[in-house]
Amino acid sequence: MIKIVAEVVKKRNKTLFIVKVVDGDHVLEEETATSINGRDQLIWNFAEQFNTTDIVILNKSTSNNTSKSNVEVKNFKFSEIPSIPVLDMNDAADFFDDHEDIIYNRVLVAVREGIESGRDVIRLFELNGSGVFLTSEKEDWKPGLENAEKFFLQTEEYEKCAICRDLMLQL
Repeated sequence: MIKIVAEVVKKRNKTLFIVKVVDGDHVLEEETATSINGRDQLIWNFAEQFNTTDIVILNKSTSNNTSKSNVEVKNFKFSEIPSIPVLDMNDAADFFDDHEDIIYNRVLVAVREGIESGRDVIRLFELNGSGVFLTSEKEDWKPGLENAEKFFLQTEEYEKCAICRDLMLQL
């Protein structure tokens, strides 16, 4: 099974992000980034190239004073990005006016994934299977969650209201 393994290696004052695509014990691809954004871009590129959302993030910290490594393993799997039956942004607005439940349920999932994976941009929807995505930057997540909370309050989905509040506290 193909998966993406991202290692965060800290040595002294330097942090490297090594991203590998592995199939069992075989490394298919490997690249190194020097920033979290670079790591995330490599992960997205590999996820699309190898059609996998199975992602493992390893955090290793080592120092010169000790030969021990502390390893934190975090399994993370992105949800499938829903495709909506529209081809441009104008049609998307009309679609969302008629399907608010779809938008706000997706906001909850995508923001949670964005927080858990340390992303600055999340993909919300794909336009009709075209490979073009509607995205949201981190600065827009809180207003989106606030709108979702209002919607879920109106529809009396109080558990989802609580999820919105919890996610806002994590931002």
